[in-house]
Amino acid sequence: MLNYSIYPLHPEESCSILIVNIRKRQTKLNELASSVPERHILAMAPEQRRMLMTLPAEVLLEIVDSLHSEADINALARTSHQFYSLVNPYLYGHNVKYCRASAMFWGIEQAESNTLLMALEAGANVHQSKGYFGGALGHLIDMLACSIYPLYGVKKGNELLQILLDNGADMNFRSGNEDTPLQAAMLYRAHETFIRIMIENGADIEAVSIGHRWHLVAGYFFQNESFVTYLIERGINMNVEDEDGWTLLHVASLKRCYNVCELLIENGADIHSRTSDGETPLLAAVSGLVDEARGSKVWSKLEKTLLVLLNNGADVNMCSYTGVTPLRYAVDSGHPKMIELLISRGAKVNFRDIDGRTQLHRVRKTQAAFMLIRCGAIPDIKDNYGTTALRGNISRPPEDAMIYAGDIYAVSSDGKTFLHSAAATNNARLLLQLIAYDADIHAQDNEGNTALHLAIFEGNVDAACMLIVLGASLDITNNQGLGMRDLLKLSEKTCLKRDMDKTMGGDSLAWTRPT
Repeated sequence: MLNYSIYPLHPEESCSILIVNIRKRQTKLNELASSVPERHILAMAPEQRRMLMTLPAEVLLEIVDSLHSEADINALARTSHQFYSLVNPYLYGHNVKYCRASAMFWGIEQAESNTLLMALEAGANVHQSKGYFGGALGHLIDMLACSIYPLYGVKKGNELLQILLDNGADMNFRSGNEDTPLQAAMLYRAHETFIRIMIENGADIEAVSIGHRWHLVAGYFFQNESFVTYLIERGINMNVEDEDGWTLLHVASLKRCYNVCELLIENGADIHSRTSDGETPLLAAVSGLVDEARGSKVWSKLEKTLLVLLNNGADVNMCSYTGVTPLRYAVDSGHPKMIELLISRGAKVNFRDIDGRTQLHRVRKTQAAFMLIRCGAIPDIKDNYGTTALRGNISRPPEDAMIYAGDIYAVSSDGKTFLHSAAATNNARLLLQLIAYDADIHAQDNEGNTALHLAIFEGNVDAACMLIVLGASLDITNNQGLGMRDLLKLSEKTCLKRDMDKTMGGDSLAWTRPT
């Protein structure tokens, strides 16, 4: 008689008696097996294990079926090769039924194709959800993006993908973010062969989800012309737009992939397409450069990209909806070769944006300012606020270039001259240049203030001292009846007076020009 208290089995107990008793007392057996923890199974002596292995397979499966813990079943499977071959399929079935097919996802995470196959053979559903992206295919793609899983070489990733496809994985389902598997794979920069397998098995390359730009992610593959050719052969829409109006040509231009630009244009890409901001591919190519394009290698790629676009009919003066032109971006970057190229192709140097400003209003670098002026830029054009390029740049380096071409006597709508602006920005060097060109040092604005008034108002010691040295009158009063002495007597200006005295080596207001 089988006794609960003597388990594990004793070697001297007859195997035949054990079998008879098991068959006679099935209920007792189930009760016994369910109470055997993993530690008892692993603690069995070799003789006990051999005796257990003499049991018929159906009896062993009855025992296994009574073990509710996956850990106990797994422990039993590890006792011998015979148990493993018998119990392992059952273990996978148990996992599918009671553990939501976690073995399938484990196989994907560890790049174990055999584990994945066993789970699928045991009935795991490839569409079973796990995580935000959902499904076994989604989980595989998530692993591609996870840096802590370096297991996914090209061969392993492709092998796992093919297994899922062979078992009915849906190539075009949508995640909570409206991504398709193809979109996500490209976002995570899966290998080109991985992408090809997906497309060959029905992934829709035209699927553009709301709020996402999978074809922008395709820019990652633009270094590989053969892949671009493959996408074209598969019928990709050259002019598909995302939510911001970006097309493949915009992306290729931004990345300065000139060969890809040529391919796209040859196959019908619209060279005049606009984004929601009105940017063309030509604008995309030159945008956001700043000083980046100064490297010879970067400039070489950019130049070739610009030439491809311009030679295929890109409008060099087509601006964004805010009036930004390619030349404007080039001027912002201060890159002389790019400025020269665009002007040679017909870029308008006096083009005005929505604020009425020209390229000279925006220029930041003296060399670029000289180039624009030599090509016909007019410094005296006023923007919508009555400001000329010279006045707008009064505190920036380009005034060196514009002072030789602009009208230094120009007066703004508030009556201020360039001398007023130079004083207000404490630009003593420019004050000296303007006076040398006979600018009126005593000119008053609409409020009666001279340049010296503004220098004192702003607390600009250098400008105030320079104007006094250059002969500015201390007796002129503004519309409020305030002269320079009155201003300096104000309590908040006492420190200014002290600093001016220190700068000039004595009483600044008593200073006289040497004869």
